[in-house]
Amino acid sequence: MLGYLQSAQFSGQVVGPVIGGQIGVYLGLHSVFFVTGSLLIACAGLAQWARRREAH
Repeated sequence: MLGYLQSAQFSGQVVGPVIGGQIGVYLGLHSVFFVTGSLLIACAGLAQWARRREAH
């Protein structure tokens, strides 16, 4: 499980800047921050959903 976690973490560190750069080139630098903020909100919502589901 630790191997999967580290693989996901390092994959995100490699793929994230590539995707952010592409968004910046095609849509502008401001769009990168809006997309990142949207993804963070979506992840927070998913984490809350998972925590509530686990409690039941």
